[in-house]
Amino acid sequence: MGGRSRAAVELLKGRGFGEVYNLKGGLRAWQGLTAWGAESSGLGLLQGREDRQGMLEVALALERGLAEFYRSLAVRDLPAPVAGLLQDLARVEDLHQDKVRGLLGGDAPAEGTEAELPLVEGAIPSRELIASLEGQGMDLAGILDLAMMIETQGMDLYLRLARLAGPGEGKAEMLELAQDEKAHLTALADLRQDLPPDTSERP
Repeated sequence: MGGRSRAAVELLKGRGFGEVYNLKGGLRAWQGLTAWGAESSGLGLLQGREDRQGMLEVALALERGLAEFYRSLAVRDLPAPVAGLLQDLARVEDLHQDKVRGLLGGDAPAEGTEAELPLVEGAIPSRELIASLEGQGMDLAGILDLAMMIETQGMDLYLRLARLAGPGEGKAEMLELAQDEKAHLTALADLRQDLPPDTSERP
């Protein structure tokens, strides 16, 4: 346990947080879930699209890819609660696409004509997500865990894009999208916490 992490724990306790942990051994001792890909993951999508419009068009394609990913899973032979959750997640991504189109305004591509990418929000290959799900089972808890990971990766990507962009070049929009992902992540975490511990809606 380092001095900085101990100080952070005391700061959070002083702000009213009742459940705060300090990992013995620090980051090197962490054995839990980790983010996918290198820090530069997804930034290659911007080659030739480093301006505000290019960043938003990439974001639109990634949001659309995630909505289609969820819908492709929902048509599988799954229990009704799981399929319903996937459809709900797809509708949330539809709303986010509408927001990105609004940010693009008159520069938005005609619906259905934006670039096709074999990736979803956060620049994660959809085939890797399917493999991950099939390995852990498509129950409510597994779908929510996956969705939270995707939203975290999406928030991280938008924050990194914001750092690359200058004022008026997409910085404000990328920060806004990152905040949206944070809100999605919070809502998903609340749903996950409300699940009974023995939830296992497996086909």
